[in-house]
Amino acid sequence: MTPDFARFIGLVFIPWILPVAEILIGLALVIGIWPRLIAILFLPLVLGFMANNSYMIATGVDKYPICECFGVWEQWLGGLTPLQSMYYDIILLILAVIIIIVQPAPFLSHQFWINKFLSRDK
Repeated sequence: MTPDFARFIGLVFIPWILPVAEILIGLALVIGIWPRLIAILFLPLVLGFMANNSYMIATGVDKYPICECFGVWEQWLGGLTPLQSMYYDIILLILAVIIIIVQPAPFLSHQFWINKFLSRDK
């Protein structure tokens, strides 16, 4: 890994791109755009967050009192402890698995109102 790539990961990807990607994935799930596909894409993200939180919990609360899980967005949203963040991640993992298993529509389906919205523009 080059120093420039490491700087990009630490200064751009983790604090800016990763939180935005998580928000976009969450919005796609709420809106109902390809719920199964988006939930499958979300699994590696939430498992990575869970691995990070597990490491912080195992290392000790004194060393990591705040999760810093939201990157630069914590200035506005506030911070969580690693344990609080782990609770959220477990709930999100369960919800993603439920979407993958229970979603009755075909794999690449989306909400019916999206078709109406797209057909109205033509």
